[in-house]
This record gives sequence, C-alpha cells and structure tokens, in this order.
Amino acid sequence: MGGKWPELLSEIAPGLKRAAIMFNPETAPISAYMPAFEMAARSLKVTPVIAPVHSDAEIDGAVPPPFHFFICPVQRQQSARLPR
Repeated sequence: MGGKWPELLSEIAPGLKRAAIMFNPETAPISAYMPAFEMAARSLKVTPVIAPVHSDAEIDGAVPPPFHFFICPVQRQQSARLPR
C-alpha cells in the first residue's frame, strides 16, 4: 500500500519532486509502509520525506515548505494545517 501513495501523487501532480508521509509514531503502525513508500518514491525520482509528529504543535514544522501534497494516513483531519 505504501508504494501506491507516491504513484498516485505523481499522477495527480506530474513533475512531483518530494512526497511526505506524516504520522504519529506513538499511534500509527506506519513502519510497515515506509520501505515500499521510499522505494516507490525513489523509482519515480521523487524524494521521500518521513515526517513523524507527536502532537498538533509539531505539524507545521514537520515538513519543510513548499509542500502541496502529502500523506497523512491516520490524522487526515490535520492535513490542511501544513503550509502550502
């Protein structure tokens, strides 16, 4: 599943350079998805960014701008809080 995320983002945004996966390591069992996410991103010439956050306060600084698309599998409601 993690390998599909960069593919989907590349279809939505041709020319994509970076893709981030944001998660709370205390609550999201995301580690199983990371190898596939990173491998797929690199195969598409997209830089994978792993962005663990532990609280709402960490969301804004978790991913360096500019980021327009990103993956937040567990805390989707927080997605709008990243700078665009």
